[in-house]
Amino acid sequence: MAVSRTAKTAAGGSAGAPAGAGARKKAGKRREPAPPADAAAPAAPPAADGSHDEAPAAAQAMHKSVGWALTVLARLHRVELGERLSALGLFPGQEQLLQALRDHETMTMGALAELMRVRPPTASKAVARLTAQGLVRRAGGAAGDGRLVRVRLTAEGQRRAAALAALWADAEQRLLAGFDQRERKKLRKLLRRAADNFQDARENDAQAAGQPQER
Repeated sequence: MAVSRTAKTAAGGSAGAPAGAGARKKAGKRREPAPPADAAAPAAPPAADGSHDEAPAAAQAMHKSVGWALTVLARLHRVELGERLSALGLFPGQEQLLQALRDHETMTMGALAELMRVRPPTASKAVARLTAQGLVRRAGGAAGDGRLVRVRLTAEGQRRAAALAALWADAEQRLLAGFDQRERKKLRKLLRRAADNFQDARENDAQAAGQPQER
């Protein structure tokens, strides 16, 4: 007895099977849509030598360095003093020169530059500004030596330096709050040693380059 094609298909016969299998096969070969052009690429796996971590590691090392801590401290110290110096008609940096002259009364330009750890031309410019403000005056050296210029504070310079000393002492107390005398002395010595290291390195570099030494 003949069986109709329709009956074979309904019974799961061979006539219907190839069609279903072919559809599933084609569906399995269908490709996924490509990601958009601006899609973020997955993060690359870390290199065997960890080279991709060099920049973050260097930045982290910088943040943990003594130099970084000093830079932050110097900035905060300058901000702390900035407004107070402005009230005295001074700019940051001028307080060092006024204090030096208050402590030593009269100094040569060379000695002043050495004490402030700057080059003589820098000290000369600072003195020129304070002279224009009427706080410092220049005088010739002993025995009529016009080349040996000495500087000292005027009466107004003395008054301004006295006010500056009180301002500085207050800032010093805020800076070193919680430090005992031993710690303060130790910190001061360490900072001076660090400054000497930089000064010596600069002088050695200048000597190696054949440049004249200026003190």
